[in-house]
Amino acid sequence: MNNLLKHVSLWIVLLIFLVLALSTLNGRSGQKEPLTDGDFEDQLVAGNIKDIEVVVKGLNVFQFKAVFKEPVNGHRTISFNKDEFPAEWKTLFQEQGFSTEVKEQPVFWQSMLMSFLPLILVFGVFWFFMLRMQSGSNKAMSFGKSRARLVNHSDKVVTFDDVAGVDEAKEELQEIIEFLKD
Repeated sequence: MNNLLKHVSLWIVLLIFLVLALSTLNGRSGQKEPLTDGDFEDQLVAGNIKDIEVVVKGLNVFQFKAVFKEPVNGHRTISFNKDEFPAEWKTLFQEQGFSTEVKEQPVFWQSMLMSFLPLILVFGVFWFFMLRMQSGSNKAMSFGKSRARLVNHSDKVVTFDDVAGVDEAKEELQEIIEFLKD
C-alpha cells in the first residue's frame, strides 16, 4: 500500500506542475502593453469592435471579452474584469447592435473537474487493471471464464445411511423429497 501511495502522489504532483506550467505559459504570451477599460470604451464608440461577450464570474464580477476589427496597440482582443456592468455601456452596446445578455461562468474548480474527470476515470481504470494483472491471481481479464466443473458419477456418492446422528434432518429432507415428487 505504501508503494501505491508513492506512485499516486507522484502522479498528482506531476499533474499540478503541468497545470501550473500551462497557466503560466498562457499568461505570458504576447508581452504587449495592456489595454484598459477606457481603451475598450473608446474602441466601442469608434465602432472597432467585432464581438463582445459579458460573463459574470463568482459574486458580481463581470468579465468583458471583446474582439477588435482592427488591432489596437498590437492587441486583437481585450479581456478585463469590473465589479459592475455600467449603464452607459449597456446603451453603447445596444447602439452598436451588441447583446447585453450576461452569461454565467462556472467556478474554476468546477470547470477543471469537468475537463479532467474523464481523464482521471480512464487512468483509474487502467491503474486498476495494471494492479490486478501484477497480482499472483491474474484475475483481471477472467470475467468471462466459467468456473463450472463437470460432475463425475463414479465419484463416491453420499447416501442417507452414511449420515449418522441427524435423524430429524434426515426425516425433514425425506418429507421435502416426497413433497417435490408429488
